[in-house]
Amino acid sequence: MENLPTSGVLSDENKTSDLDKAAVMRCRPILFSTEMVQAILLGRKTQTRRVVKVQPADLEFEIDNVCRDWNYIFKAYPKEADIPIWNFGKCPFGEPGDILWVRETMIKNDGFTYWPVADGYKKNTHLDKTIPSIHMPKIACRLFLKISAQRIERLHKISEDDAIAEGITKPEKLQRFKKMATVFFSRLWKRIYGDGSWNENPFVWVIEFEVCERPNGFA
Repeated sequence: MENLPTSGVLSDENKTSDLDKAAVMRCRPILFSTEMVQAILLGRKTQTRRVVKVQPADLEFEIDNVCRDWNYIFKAYPKEADIPIWNFGKCPFGEPGDILWVRETMIKNDGFTYWPVADGYKKNTHLDKTIPSIHMPKIACRLFLKISAQRIERLHKISEDDAIAEGITKPEKLQRFKKMATVFFSRLWKRIYGDGSWNENPFVWVIEFEVCERPNGFA
């Protein structure tokens, strides 16, 4: 994997085409923990699952069996169709081909420079300031992800291969504990969302992605 920059500063001299501007418009933010950023940079993490905000109630069928190709379904039915999939709407993270810019925890020093905590940077002086991922500005972004696929499914539908693609643990640990990836993932999920969250088995957006270059004209 190519070396990624630690700063999001963009030169004013860069010229931006209409195509580039359109690409930037399809660029959305997404938060990742320091642990997950490290997994992405190491090439271990190529999927993420995010809870669908409005969970449907009293579904008459297993919607995840219908929504394997979300883009196809979205285009195949009129929005007014009286079917439960419209409880979801479009994926808020984008469609295949769209770009996600990663918000991660940073250390800001001298008032201008941002250093990623995922790369091992720490506060060295009282002037240094920790910037939580949710407050990381666009100009500090150094990591971009292109969506390759997305779908909706129940949380418990995750397979062993998908759990590994979530980057939940180091490969050598998985070699010692065969077929334990989903167990490790469930522990990570509960750590993030709370003890009872796994048993709720919510519908989730499954986003598959690959690391890509900074879009021209970004920030």
